[in-house]
Amino acid sequence: MLLADRYCRCGAPFYTRLFREWNKDGTSTARYHRDIRLCHVEADEINWMLAGISREIGYPVDRLAMEGERKAFRAVTEGVLHRGTSLLAAFAKTSIGGKQGMKVALEVGRTVGHGDGRLVEYEPGRRAILEVEGAVSAPLVAGDAMGLFETVHNVTAGIRLEERGDILVIELEKVKDGLTWEDVDRLALENQPTRPGRYDFTRCTRCNTPLEVTKRIKWDVAGGMVTDRRTGARLATILATSLNAVIRELSKELGDEIPRMVAEIEREYVAESVAGRLKRLKRTELQYKELMADFRPFGMGNPVEVARGRGRLTAWIDNPFCQPMIAGRIAGLFQVVEEEVPRFEWTAGNEPYMIVEVST
Repeated sequence: MLLADRYCRCGAPFYTRLFREWNKDGTSTARYHRDIRLCHVEADEINWMLAGISREIGYPVDRLAMEGERKAFRAVTEGVLHRGTSLLAAFAKTSIGGKQGMKVALEVGRTVGHGDGRLVEYEPGRRAILEVEGAVSAPLVAGDAMGLFETVHNVTAGIRLEERGDILVIELEKVKDGLTWEDVDRLALENQPTRPGRYDFTRCTRCNTPLEVTKRIKWDVAGGMVTDRRTGARLATILATSLNAVIRELSKELGDEIPRMVAEIEREYVAESVAGRLKRLKRTELQYKELMADFRPFGMGNPVEVARGRGRLTAWIDNPFCQPMIAGRIAGLFQVVEEEVPRFEWTAGNEPYMIVEVST
């Protein structure tokens, strides 16, 4: 490994500190492309969501998810190369720099919990074969690899995937010069407006990573694994910008019921996973605030107000990473605490906040 195995004394690995920022407004963003929202979620949650959407609409969405991730990771890579330094961008275009860039990206993939990746074959600008052991999600890992290869070499590539037991084999091959897209409006990346926040993390004095993050998250960079210290659940970083693009695309194709479907799938996941871990939850406002305390360090948004009444919960969230998933998450928490499947609604739109109403 290059620098990936260097940890700060607080537990944060090198690339997490280099490429990611945690902000006062409850967001987590890519350092060199602040329009790209990042978020920690459980690995099982990613696969549950993709499988659930596929089941509900009647066909797999893996390809769509991969294309959304590919487009978002093109933007991330472009930001690193061209918003970093022009010298870095020029070096990346060389055969040595391109190969080194691919290796660094695999190290970053380990850091964000996407699996243990290695570069098996490489022909500069023409072809690459990667193997990822324990890939967190084939569509997401493949989309990242594709977007990276294309941007570093300024080509459009084709891809072939093969799963050999626990190893995902990704073969990339140049199709044409230049970064092209069949339909530029498809899976368009939209900037999410944000509201300022005043939440002050207690940060590591050496690397500036919030201690609320390192208290919750444990990194095993060598194995490509990230886990929740409290529950042992595997975590992974997702590009929220990509996730929202996929939901918008499905809504265009299939109708406005898609966000509600996503929210219900998330509610089911949260209710099932949390119920198995937490017992003796109190039906109090404070309990709900404690359950939402992960939102800021995980980059999910900023819960600015939570109110509980008889059989009812209202939550105001600034800067939600994904409105349907936040609504479903809060409904799932309510279901566990109140021990009843709830009804729930949320304010949908382009405002940088949402209000979730949950009731029995």
